[in-house]
Amino acid sequence: MSKEAVGQNGAVLGSSDYWDRLNRSTYIGTVMQRASETEYFEAVKQMGQRAASAIDSIYADLQKSKKTIHNIPFSDRNTLSRQVQALGDVCSLSATSSGHCTECLFLLHQSDFPSNSFSWFDESAVHSAIDQIKNNPDFFASECLSMVRKAADWGIESAADNDKRKAKFLEGVSQRKGRDFLRHVLEVYQDEQDTSIPVGSNGAAIGSSDYLQRIERDVFHSDLSMMYSARFGSPDYTALLRDSLDEISNTLLQDLLMKRHLY
Repeated sequence: MSKEAVGQNGAVLGSSDYWDRLNRSTYIGTVMQRASETEYFEAVKQMGQRAASAIDSIYADLQKSKKTIHNIPFSDRNTLSRQVQALGDVCSLSATSSGHCTECLFLLHQSDFPSNSFSWFDESAVHSAIDQIKNNPDFFASECLSMVRKAADWGIESAADNDKRKAKFLEGVSQRKGRDFLRHVLEVYQDEQDTSIPVGSNGAAIGSSDYLQRIERDVFHSDLSMMYSARFGSPDYTALLRDSLDEISNTLLQDLLMKRHLY
């Protein structure tokens, strides 16, 4: 009479109970639709789809907050960049398109530079104009802004309204660069006044530890350990999946070798 082989987990080798115990002892088994089976590629594929959705969500957050991305601390932007790249690696591993991965990285790194810089405007001239708005001896800053807005819309002559002091101020601000320049000055001025850190669609400040954690929960359905999580600076999501599959294959190999030794 033959004796059924039992694995290290106490279940009959190859049974549904065996696979359920083996898979659930690893990370990947906790997110499989049926832990009692061996649909590992399907689990990885679904994770890749969730990773792609997370990248799309991050991209939408960055697009919506384009003008204030530079307010996100440099270290947080770097950490978010690494998370996006790690999510892209999961997409590659599962043969899933990573969608807006490259665009996310571009937006995060672009924010190292002035948010409204255009090559046809001299930024030193822009900041000189802003300085004149903030520190004019004859008018309050609010009055200066009002005059510049009128000049941008209707021209200096109309905004000055036959007042020589106003005309002198507006000519100094415009530096003979026209109304487009004045509009650009106003836009940069407004951006510099907004120091708020943008908030993502998940309710957390973009790039913060809470933001990264919520992204990971959406993709991996759990909080990840320090070894794998973006919250600790070096996300390695593909290693999380590889380590799970390696653990399963090594345990299975040991059980099979034990069975061979017994019989």
